[in-house]
Amino acid sequence: MNGLKAYQNTFGFFLLVAIIVLISYFKIIWFLILLISVLIFFYAVSLVFKTSVFAIKSSSDEIFIKKEQINQQIISRLPKVTVLLPLYKEETVVSSLIKNIQAQNYPTSKLDIKLLLEKDDVETIKQVQRDILPASFETLILDSVPKTKPAALQAGLIKARGEILVVYDAEDRPAKDQILKAATALQTADKDIACLQSVLRFSNVRESLLAKFFRAEYINHFGLYLPYFVKANLVIPLGGTSNFFRVDVLKELGGWDPNNVTEDADLGVRLARAGYKVKMLNSVTAEEPNTNLKNWIRQRSRWIKGYFQTWVSHTKSLKELYKDLGLHRFLAFHIVFGLGPIFSLVNPIFWFMTAWYFVARPIFIESLFPAPLFYLALICTIGNIAFIVIAMSACMKEKEYEKVIWMLFVPIYWFLISVGAWYGFYQLMTKPTYWEKTEHGLSLTRLSKASSPVVTSTYRK
Repeated sequence: MNGLKAYQNTFGFFLLVAIIVLISYFKIIWFLILLISVLIFFYAVSLVFKTSVFAIKSSSDEIFIKKEQINQQIISRLPKVTVLLPLYKEETVVSSLIKNIQAQNYPTSKLDIKLLLEKDDVETIKQVQRDILPASFETLILDSVPKTKPAALQAGLIKARGEILVVYDAEDRPAKDQILKAATALQTADKDIACLQSVLRFSNVRESLLAKFFRAEYINHFGLYLPYFVKANLVIPLGGTSNFFRVDVLKELGGWDPNNVTEDADLGVRLARAGYKVKMLNSVTAEEPNTNLKNWIRQRSRWIKGYFQTWVSHTKSLKELYKDLGLHRFLAFHIVFGLGPIFSLVNPIFWFMTAWYFVARPIFIESLFPAPLFYLALICTIGNIAFIVIAMSACMKEKEYEKVIWMLFVPIYWFLISVGAWYGFYQLMTKPTYWEKTEHGLSLTRLSKASSPVVTSTYRK
């Protein structure tokens, strides 16, 4: 479905809800009870799904490449790899990125590295021109419409000369053997494995409380949830960087959707619908922790807006989606891409109602929660403790014991996610294809002093 049409349908859905409210005016209490019942039921379903991922701890079947597996015979047969580096207003970090990519221990003759720059980004272009680039680097000056990362990636895909393609963001510091590991793995993997997702980690530097929460979230997402999704053969919400694709599969699927602001997650859905698989790779990319609150909210709003976009665009035909994914992946898709963003929107409303009830005990709130519904809501509220425990476990897993106590305050982080969700939803209705730029380089000094993050036991060396 075209992006604009999808968003119009979303608006139509919420308009329909408003009409139902008006029709139910004289029985508004019963309507609200029904609405709250539906939300709490699905919240319980989502809670069980997310906590079961933590409880099950299924054995992983990620792709592991050890150094001793890479011999001269394999190196001689290595495929050409296209490296796409989409950049916009990244003059402060572009030189570091170039050095990090040059540090890769992959044969330079088999690298096709493309710096994707925008015509109006004069400062970044000037900085690139000041750097001395090896022959494996090529600079493409684009005038993307819309001016989004996936639009730039599409232009890079057209010019790609490799059999494998990887995307890196401006602040990325991939492990030096990452491309070598990925190319070796895809060279020997089954052809239905179309993508390898590397592990993203924030550099372990002393940062704000926000950065601590964000780091714990990343540890769980890439060390717990994604490996479980891979094992269970669910739809994989890809990260926007350090993912390696087979170029022929990318072209078969039409590449990225230029209008989707989480082009990575959308592509993960389309890979699953086409019958392809994603695996995790035992390699880490260090990223800059987002320490600025305003910057973080812009980034989060874009992610949540993109999840809404992906959910709406893939549900134009539920019958076709069910046929492509099957029951378990169909349900998981709706939990991740639909219920997740929706609950980020409604959570503050429920928090306010809970606080209001305990402070003033209004009859109105009591009337909205008949006994069965009240106890289910109470169970869901208590169930949130599990997410605090999961955040604590993330810190313990990385042996960062001094951060464990701070995870007791993670509900603050949930509130900030809701702020980002409402901002993203507002933009979905007003500026659906607008790309909220995340400013990089805010922690450049700290990152230069930090060591690369340690690969946890989940990802064996």
